[in-house]
Formats: sequence, C-alpha cells, structure tokens
Amino acid sequence: MIWLGMAQPQFKREEIGSHRKYSSKSSQAATVETFRSEMATIFEWLGKHLKPNRYACFVVEDSLIRGEKISNADLISEVAKNYGFSEVKRIYRQMPDRKKYFNLAIGRIKTEQIIILQNTGKPLLKCQIKPYIQPFERKLALSELAILTGSDPYALPTDTEALYFEVISNFPADILAKKLSYWESVNEGSKTYITTKVMREATVNITHQELE
Repeated sequence: MIWLGMAQPQFKREEIGSHRKYSSKSSQAATVETFRSEMATIFEWLGKHLKPNRYACFVVEDSLIRGEKISNADLISEVAKNYGFSEVKRIYRQMPDRKKYFNLAIGRIKTEQIIILQNTGKPLLKCQIKPYIQPFERKLALSELAILTGSDPYALPTDTEALYFEVISNFPADILAKKLSYWESVNEGSKTYITTKVMREATVNITHQELE
C-alpha cells in the first residue's frame, strides 16, 4: 500500500472486520453491531451497482468475539435482505490446515462458508416519518412500512430520534406514497413524493383556516 501511494492509516481505520478493532480491550472496541452496520454500507452500495437478478458471493468464516461464536454468514444474509438481496445457496467446506495461515492454537475454526446472494432489484427507498406523532403511532408507522414494503426499515443514524428510514420496497416510491398513513414523504433517487395522507391533512387545515 505504501508503494502504491495509498493511505494506509485511513485504510486501517475504515477496514471492515479488522482483527485490531475486534480484539481491542477498550470500551471503543468493535462489536457484532459494528460489523452489521458496516456490511449495511456494503449492501447499500451493491444494491445500486449490481444489476437486477445478478449475484454476489461472499466467502466467510465464523468469528469469535469475546468468546462468543458468531455466524458471519447468517449475519450477512440477514443484513442483505434489507437491501433487496435473497440467499440462493450456502456452501460449506473444510479448510485445509496447510492453507490456514492462523496460529492453530488461536484459529480454532476449521470451516468456511460460501454464501451466494441474488439482487432482486427492488428499489431502496428513503421514508420520512411524521415528527409530531405519538410513540404508539410511531410503532404502528414502522409496522405499516414493514408490511407494505416486505422488508424491515433501517433507521438512518442521527443524534435524536430517527425521522428517516431506508427500506427495500415491493412498490415504487410513488405507489408507496399513496398507501402510507404515518409518513410524510417517500424518496427514490432524486425524486421525492409527498404522501397522499399528508396532502389531505394539509387540505383540511387550509379549509379550517378559511383559506383558498
């Protein structure tokens, strides 16, 4: 990397799944949720660049994090579903000891998995929830979005309570905007659609204020 003029310190900070981050003893050490979040970034990118119905393959082993065995294949498959990918096949294979570069006293995992995922081509939408709804309505909103789209919504990071969620949808943005009750808008790419519910509420408010 130094010979190629690449930013090695930046790579070390941003590398996904690096042993250094997960073996750290500090309170800032990476966790399973760290890996989940980082893989979500990968699938968000893949969903936009991999053609519909084409395949992505990952070769992974299980991990040991603080003594707990983690199935990375299960985790990747779970994250992938939220971005329009479905698992097609999973292949297990024994790792030859002569090709395993880890210290055998440490590397106790002897198998690896090849997970094959297919891009279903469903759109990735960004939805804005109504900021003024009650907590129980917020729960209904998330359930409504999950049921209509067929995927679990993913809250975009924020310092306060999330207002924006990304979701892989069975419907395009304009159709989904007509069906939602607890949401303000649906965004797909450069286009934003105000939900029919919000437009009707705005019309009622104007009528109450005796405005044309």
